[in-house]
Amino acid sequence: MPVSAPLPDGITAVATKERPDTPADRPQPSVALANGGDLSWLACDATRASLPTSPQDFPGRVRCLIERAGGVSQLASRCGVCERTVRNWRDGRSDIPRERCLVLARALGISPLWLLCGEGEMTGSTGESAIPTVDATKAPRAVDAWRLAAALQVLQSYIVLAGGSLDLTQRAEAVAELYSMLAHAGPDSVRRLVAFHTTLGGHLRSNRFRLIT
Repeated sequence: MPVSAPLPDGITAVATKERPDTPADRPQPSVALANGGDLSWLACDATRASLPTSPQDFPGRVRCLIERAGGVSQLASRCGVCERTVRNWRDGRSDIPRERCLVLARALGISPLWLLCGEGEMTGSTGESAIPTVDATKAPRAVDAWRLAAALQVLQSYIVLAGGSLDLTQRAEAVAELYSMLAHAGPDSVRRLVAFHTTLGGHLRSNRFRLIT
Protein backbone atom coordinates (compact mmCIF):
# COMPACT_ATOMS: atom_id res chain seq x y z
CA MET A 1 0.00 0.00 0.00
CA PRO A 2 1.30 3.53 -0.68
CA VAL A 3 2.54 5.44 2.38
CA SER A 4 1.70 9.17 2.58
CA ALA A 5 3.94 11.60 4.46
CA PRO A 6 2.99 15.30 4.96
CA LEU A 7 5.57 17.79 3.78
CA PRO A 8 6.08 21.28 5.11
CA ASP A 9 4.45 22.91 2.12
CA GLY A 10 1.42 20.61 2.34
CA ILE A 11 2.34 18.48 -0.66
CA THR A 12 1.91 14.77 -0.24
CA ALA A 13 4.65 12.52 -1.59
CA VAL A 14 3.79 8.96 -2.49
CA ALA A 15 6.41 6.28 -1.87
CA THR A 16 5.97 2.88 -3.51
CA LYS A 17 7.60 -0.38 -2.72
CA GLU A 18 10.59 -1.15 -4.84
CA ARG A 19 10.08 -3.95 -7.32
CA PRO A 20 12.59 -5.79 -9.48
CA ASP A 21 13.51 -4.22 -12.75
CA THR A 22 11.71 -5.92 -15.64
CA PRO A 23 12.41 -5.75 -19.37
CA ALA A 24 9.23 -3.73 -19.83
CA ASP A 25 10.55 -1.10 -17.38
CA ARG A 26 13.87 -0.68 -19.09
CA PRO A 27 14.19 2.03 -21.73
CA GLN A 28 13.93 0.58 -25.21
CA PRO A 29 16.24 1.74 -27.99
CA SER A 30 14.55 4.11 -30.38
CA VAL A 31 14.95 3.07 -33.99
CA ALA A 32 13.01 6.07 -35.20
CA LEU A 33 15.68 8.50 -34.01
CA ALA A 34 18.02 7.34 -36.75
CA ASN A 35 15.51 8.56 -39.32
CA GLY A 36 14.23 11.67 -37.62
CA GLY A 37 11.35 9.88 -35.95
CA ASP A 38 9.96 8.57 -39.26
CA LEU A 39 9.26 4.82 -39.36
CA SER A 40 7.95 4.72 -42.94
CA TRP A 41 11.28 3.37 -44.16
CA LEU A 42 10.61 0.20 -42.17
CA ALA A 43 7.33 -0.33 -43.98
CA CYS A 44 9.05 0.21 -47.34
CA ASP A 45 11.73 -2.32 -46.52
CA ALA A 46 9.10 -4.84 -45.41
CA THR A 47 7.17 -4.30 -48.64
CA ARG A 48 10.26 -4.79 -50.75
CA ALA A 49 11.13 -7.95 -48.84
CA SER A 50 7.69 -9.43 -49.49
CA LEU A 51 7.79 -8.80 -53.24
CA PRO A 52 8.87 -11.76 -55.41
CA THR A 53 12.23 -11.40 -57.10
CA SER A 54 12.29 -10.89 -60.83
CA PRO A 55 13.01 -14.18 -62.61
CA GLN A 56 16.33 -13.18 -64.16
CA ASP A 57 17.53 -16.78 -64.47
CA PHE A 58 15.96 -19.65 -66.38
CA PRO A 59 14.99 -21.69 -63.26
CA GLY A 60 13.11 -18.66 -61.97
CA ARG A 61 11.15 -18.37 -65.19
CA VAL A 62 10.37 -22.09 -65.06
CA ARG A 63 8.94 -21.57 -61.57
CA CYS A 64 6.69 -18.85 -62.99
CA LEU A 65 5.48 -21.24 -65.69
CA ILE A 66 4.83 -23.96 -63.12
CA GLU A 67 2.71 -21.57 -61.08
CA ARG A 68 0.74 -20.37 -64.10
CA ALA A 69 0.21 -23.89 -65.48
CA GLY A 70 -1.08 -25.16 -62.14
CA GLY A 71 1.78 -27.41 -61.06
CA VAL A 72 4.74 -29.47 -62.21
CA SER A 73 2.56 -32.27 -63.59
CA GLN A 74 0.46 -29.92 -65.72
CA LEU A 75 3.50 -28.15 -67.16
CA ALA A 76 5.24 -31.46 -67.89
CA SER A 77 2.16 -32.69 -69.78
CA ARG A 78 2.03 -29.58 -71.91
CA CYS A 79 5.76 -29.69 -72.66
CA GLY A 80 5.78 -33.39 -73.50
CA VAL A 81 8.41 -34.23 -70.87
CA CYS A 82 8.40 -36.08 -67.55
CA GLU A 83 7.89 -34.33 -64.23
CA ARG A 84 11.48 -35.02 -63.19
CA THR A 85 12.73 -33.04 -66.18
CA VAL A 86 10.61 -30.05 -65.20
CA ARG A 87 11.87 -30.26 -61.63
CA ASN A 88 15.45 -30.32 -62.89
CA TRP A 89 14.76 -27.16 -64.90
CA ARG A 90 13.13 -25.56 -61.88
CA ASP A 91 16.01 -26.40 -59.55
CA GLY A 92 18.73 -25.51 -62.04
CA ARG A 93 20.12 -29.05 -62.12
CA SER A 94 19.91 -29.32 -65.90
CA ASP A 95 19.71 -26.96 -68.85
CA ILE A 96 17.29 -27.06 -71.74
CA PRO A 97 18.39 -26.90 -75.38
CA ARG A 98 17.64 -23.42 -76.66
CA GLU A 99 15.87 -24.74 -79.75
CA ARG A 100 13.49 -26.76 -77.58
CA CYS A 101 13.09 -23.74 -75.34
CA LEU A 102 11.66 -21.77 -78.24
CA VAL A 103 9.34 -24.56 -79.28
CA LEU A 104 8.07 -24.67 -75.71
CA ALA A 105 7.47 -20.93 -75.83
CA ARG A 106 5.28 -21.41 -78.90
CA ALA A 107 3.45 -24.36 -77.35
CA LEU A 108 2.87 -22.50 -74.08
CA GLY A 109 1.84 -19.27 -75.78
CA ILE A 110 4.51 -17.07 -74.18
CA SER A 111 7.20 -14.75 -75.45
CA PRO A 112 10.28 -16.63 -76.73
CA LEU A 113 12.50 -13.68 -75.78
CA TRP A 114 11.17 -13.72 -72.21
CA LEU A 115 11.68 -17.47 -71.85
CA LEU A 116 15.19 -17.41 -73.29
CA CYS A 117 16.58 -14.14 -71.92
CA GLY A 118 14.09 -12.88 -69.33
CA GLU A 119 13.48 -9.71 -71.36
CA GLY A 120 10.13 -8.10 -72.10
CA GLU A 121 6.73 -9.34 -71.00
CA MET A 122 5.97 -13.02 -70.47
CA THR A 123 2.90 -12.96 -72.70
CA GLY A 124 3.75 -10.07 -74.99
CA SER A 125 1.94 -6.76 -75.33
CA THR A 126 -1.32 -8.04 -76.79
CA GLY A 127 -1.99 -10.65 -74.15
CA GLU A 128 -3.34 -13.04 -76.79
CA SER A 129 -0.63 -15.60 -76.09
CA ALA A 130 -1.23 -15.92 -72.37
CA ILE A 131 -1.06 -19.39 -70.89
CA PRO A 132 -4.61 -20.70 -70.34
CA THR A 133 -5.57 -21.46 -66.80
CA VAL A 134 -5.90 -25.04 -65.61
CA ASP A 135 -9.70 -24.86 -65.68
CA ALA A 136 -9.66 -23.67 -69.29
CA THR A 137 -7.17 -26.27 -70.43
CA LYS A 138 -9.10 -29.35 -71.44
CA ALA A 139 -6.44 -31.13 -73.52
CA PRO A 140 -2.82 -30.13 -72.89
CA ARG A 141 -0.72 -29.71 -76.01
CA ALA A 142 2.42 -31.83 -76.07
CA VAL A 143 5.46 -31.03 -78.18
CA ASP A 144 5.73 -33.26 -81.25
CA ALA A 145 9.20 -34.80 -80.97
CA TRP A 146 9.36 -35.72 -84.66
CA ARG A 147 8.33 -32.24 -85.80
CA LEU A 148 10.86 -30.64 -83.45
CA ALA A 149 13.66 -32.84 -84.81
CA ALA A 150 12.59 -32.05 -88.37
CA ALA A 151 12.58 -28.31 -87.66
CA LEU A 152 16.10 -28.52 -86.26
CA GLN A 153 17.24 -30.53 -89.28
CA VAL A 154 15.80 -28.02 -91.73
CA LEU A 155 17.27 -25.08 -89.84
CA GLN A 156 20.71 -26.67 -89.85
CA SER A 157 20.36 -27.12 -93.58
CA TYR A 158 19.64 -23.39 -93.96
CA ILE A 159 22.68 -22.49 -91.84
CA VAL A 160 24.97 -24.72 -93.89
CA LEU A 161 23.43 -23.30 -97.05
CA ALA A 162 24.10 -19.69 -96.07
CA GLY A 163 27.54 -20.43 -94.66
CA GLY A 164 26.89 -18.16 -91.67
CA SER A 165 25.41 -18.35 -88.24
CA LEU A 166 22.43 -17.10 -86.22
CA ASP A 167 22.36 -15.52 -82.81
CA LEU A 168 20.35 -17.13 -80.03
CA THR A 169 17.16 -15.16 -80.61
CA GLN A 170 17.21 -15.57 -84.39
CA ARG A 171 17.85 -19.30 -84.12
CA ALA A 172 15.05 -19.75 -81.61
CA GLU A 173 12.55 -17.80 -83.69
CA ALA A 174 13.51 -19.78 -86.80
CA VAL A 175 12.99 -23.11 -85.02
CA ALA A 176 9.60 -22.00 -83.72
CA GLU A 177 8.54 -20.88 -87.21
CA LEU A 178 9.73 -24.07 -88.88
CA TYR A 179 8.01 -26.14 -86.20
CA SER A 180 4.74 -24.45 -87.11
CA MET A 181 5.31 -24.81 -90.87
CA LEU A 182 5.98 -28.53 -90.57
CA ALA A 183 2.66 -29.25 -88.88
CA HIS A 184 1.35 -31.18 -91.89
CA ALA A 185 4.62 -32.37 -93.41
CA GLY A 186 5.79 -35.96 -93.62
CA PRO A 187 9.24 -37.54 -93.34
CA ASP A 188 9.66 -37.70 -97.14
CA SER A 189 8.83 -34.00 -97.51
CA VAL A 190 11.54 -33.08 -95.03
CA ARG A 191 14.08 -35.28 -96.82
CA ARG A 192 13.31 -33.65 -100.16
CA LEU A 193 13.49 -30.18 -98.68
CA VAL A 194 16.88 -30.86 -97.08
CA ALA A 195 18.16 -32.33 -100.36
CA PHE A 196 17.00 -29.20 -102.18
CA HIS A 197 18.84 -27.00 -99.71
CA THR A 198 22.01 -29.05 -100.20
CA THR A 199 21.82 -28.69 -103.96
CA LEU A 200 21.08 -24.98 -103.78
CA GLY A 201 23.93 -24.47 -101.33
CA GLY A 202 26.33 -26.11 -103.78
CA HIS A 203 25.18 -23.73 -106.49
CA LEU A 204 25.65 -20.72 -104.24
CA ARG A 205 29.15 -21.75 -103.23
CA SER A 206 30.04 -22.32 -106.87
CA ASN A 207 28.73 -18.90 -107.85
CA ARG A 208 30.62 -17.26 -105.01
CA PHE A 209 33.87 -18.91 -106.11
CA ARG A 210 33.26 -17.83 -109.72
CA LEU A 211 32.78 -14.20 -108.64
CA ILE A 212 35.98 -14.25 -106.59
CA THR A 213 38.06 -15.59 -109.47
